[in-house]
Amino acid sequence: DGIRDIGVTGVQTCALPISKLAKSKGRNPFLWVIYTIISWIFCEGIGLNIALGRIGFGEITTYNQLMTVVLNHPGIVFFSLFCAFGGYLLVRFVLEKIEARETN
Repeated sequence: DGIRDIGVTGVQTCALPISKLAKSKGRNPFLWVIYTIISWIFCEGIGLNIALGRIGFGEITTYNQLMTVVLNHPGIVFFSLFCAFGGYLLVRFVLEKIEARETN
């Protein structure tokens, strides 16, 4: 099913159950996968900003500075992914609350 492959990312792992749930509700699976990806990236960015702010890093102006900080502080990555997973859970919650469309 692809979920157990070594190169599969967290957002890819979350997209499959969303796709199946959307299809079971009579909704467009592709659209809900896009919602999941957008929510994942947005919430991961929020988590990264919160983690960097809480640790007290000043202004990071280059990609290399960001990567150095992130690689030396794995808690930042963990917190960002935790927030990203929250984005997936939010989309799943909304989709679960939507009533299924009747098929003729």
